[in-house]
Amino acid sequence: MALIVGVPTEVKEDERRVALTPDGVREMEAHGVEVLVQSGAGLGASIPDAVFERAGAELVGDAEEV
Repeated sequence: MALIVGVPTEVKEDERRVALTPDGVREMEAHGVEVLVQSGAGLGASIPDAVFERAGAELVGDAEEV
């Protein structure tokens, strides 16, 4: 059974953190864990979607998909 980790966009007002950084994505991917990141999840932390993609995450459109 494959493990999948999902990272949704934070919904609290003025929250700037993201649950997993691109370094964390790379580490998980290196161990065979699939990572789904909601588009825009890292914007509050100044981490654009493209950085998550380069780290190996799959971007998805909304929290329901995550």
